[in-house]
Amino acid sequence: MKHLDVGEYIAEQQARIDRLQAELEACRTNLNNGHAPPSLAITIPPAQIRTAGKPVFPELRKRLLPYSRDLLLPLIDAREAYGIAKYGQTLLTDDGRDTPTEVVNEMLDALAYITKWAIQEPANQNVREYHRQIQVMLADMVDYINMIR
Repeated sequence: MKHLDVGEYIAEQQARIDRLQAELEACRTNLNNGHAPPSLAITIPPAQIRTAGKPVFPELRKRLLPYSRDLLLPLIDAREAYGIAKYGQTLLTDDGRDTPTEVVNEMLDALAYITKWAIQEPANQNVREYHRQIQVMLADMVDYINMIR
């Protein structure tokens, strides 16, 4: 496995941003011609997502901690339904996505949103602690990915 180089990651993300900005500009042009815009949240084009492997959500449900099950199960069910509606399939283990990169991207999104929440509620100690925990988890995860690649 390849080492996750921060500079390379930033360059890849900038290339992705450039591509998405070009798609957005094309979308703006096409909107005048009645064409629908592409999804801007794509990390792998839907046509490249494979239908292979085991479904992830049944295993996720099995791994829920007893104290969080009642709280999280309806949210997990809704998230799986959203994925099926968006991609035409549930999340599969061998779908062709680079799973560690997907996890880092999702965690970076979570960190951005929790930062937004912390800005909106600066006195909220719980949100500040969640922000800290996500940063620690993300940094540990990137360190681990660097170690295994």
